Amino acid sequence: MKWKKGRQKTKYFVKTFLSFWFFDLHLIKVPENGWVPWHTDPVQKGKKHLRINLHFGKYKGGNFLCEKKIFSLFRNKFVCFRPDITPHKLSKVKSGTQYILSLGFLI
Repeated sequence: MKWKKGRQKTKYFVKTFLSFWFFDLHLIKVPENGWVPWHTDPVQKGKKHLRINLHFGKYKGGNFLCEKKIFSLFRNKFVCFRPDITPHKLSKVKSGTQYILSLGFLI
């Protein structure tokens, strides 16, 4: 498994551990000065996308912003949301490296 550049074309990287038609598990690495712009993650018509993110690492900045969360715990370190219909982003990591373990389901 290799790190690949994120599809939003900013300074972050993704390593995919599992990817099936209804389930995926990724580790996202956002180094200093990395960020992810506002976006949604479209899915096939008739499907719903549910994602759970766990943010960790030694970093400053890198705030996860989402217009509507299903739930969040520990100051947005553990977040559940609908990325297909809810715009979301990650602000710039000011120092250190942020990691995000991201588990997604298609329903």
